[in-house]
Amino acid sequence: MSVIDNFIKRYNKEFDFYQKLSFIIATKIEDELAKRGIKAIVTHRAKKPDRLKEKLNKRIEDKKYKTVNDIYKDIIDLAGIRVSLYFPSERDILDEIIKELFRVVQKKKFPNTTHSPKYEKRFSGYWATHYRIKLKPEKTTQRYNTPQKLDNELS
Repeated sequence: MSVIDNFIKRYNKEFDFYQKLSFIIATKIEDELAKRGIKAIVTHRAKKPDRLKEKLNKRIEDKKYKTVNDIYKDIIDLAGIRVSLYFPSERDILDEIIKELFRVVQKKKFPNTTHSPKYEKRFSGYWATHYRIKLKPEKTTQRYNTPQKLDNELS
């Protein structure tokens, strides 16, 4: 069995964990947005195993995965949340909310160059801020604060 197959077999067992984690985070964000009267669409997901396997098969040539741990270290988006704001001017408030609720590990803005939308365009391209976060310790989410044990064996 290949390292990718071993990873996917293990990930299939953990899929519910990542699905629940994404739900918890999305709910926390939705609740805080509602408290502040901000309208947004919040979606969440765990990466689907079949799509994940496709991604890994494309990356294996460059990444040279030797162990399941190598894959866990490389793939950082097993759980994801998208917040679509109705008004771009509320991005700073969302940033504040995320910093209050979570520990921000990394933050990236897209586009990464200074760009101002032109008024004559209806859509000025992709604008987003990507966050890598960790839950702050609290009793209700303790299970999700502890990283999954990374090893070469499937449990």
